[in-house]
Amino acid sequence: MSASFHEYDSASRPARALEELIELRGSGALLRALVERNMKVRYKRSAFGIVWSMLAPAVMLGALSLVFTRAFGPYTPSYPAYVFPGLLLWTFLAQSTTGIAEEVAGGNDLWRRIR
Repeated sequence: MSASFHEYDSASRPARALEELIELRGSGALLRALVERNMKVRYKRSAFGIVWSMLAPAVMLGALSLVFTRAFGPYTPSYPAYVFPGLLLWTFLAQSTTGIAEEVAGGNDLWRRIR
């Protein structure tokens, strides 16, 4: 094997996810502009604004804690601390999935304009 073979060996490359994160760092201005635009559009006519995004999981945690603490209390002494990380993750995934579906189905040419 020659030395030039190892120059093009894909095993020596970093993981694809790491390459994409490094590439994403170069698109920081674009990412910031897209997030800013989505925040302005989403909360333009909202009375609570961005506070609602933070308040909704807290209200859900309170409701779940009131209802399920009696049911799971003997098995999980600190039920709110147990359910809070899962609730945050669920809220993030639900909002992300909804946002992505709206972007794709919205008919805009965002996916054609970006590499």
